[in-house]
Amino acid sequence: MMEKIQLLCKKCAAELSEVLSIVPETRIVWIDERDILKDGQCAFSINNNKKVVLTNLRDERLINHSELVRFSGCCGSSGSDGMNKLCKNGHEVATEFSDCWISRYLEFSLDHVTIKEVL
Repeated sequence: MMEKIQLLCKKCAAELSEVLSIVPETRIVWIDERDILKDGQCAFSINNNKKVVLTNLRDERLINHSELVRFSGCCGSSGSDGMNKLCKNGHEVATEFSDCWISRYLEFSLDHVTIKEVL
């Protein structure tokens, strides 16, 4: 069973995260304006019938999408306007959730990332 992983862009293999420790989904803390996971942790989850990887906002190596409309929200990104984080080469890979009325995290789509097991 995988214990540590790193996320890579599926299109270009760019590194998207630090090495992350996988924790059970039950360790996620859903509190508004708080990080759902500690630094260096990730969890697998299901969103809209698709498997995703959730991480802390600080564990990323991403750039913001150039379409600012994807970051709608009053104090941060609501995450409701599609993927808004790109790999360093410009490929869509994740959605930032950081608005004041929701928990803070990144959601990586497994359709757009490769999971590299780290021993």
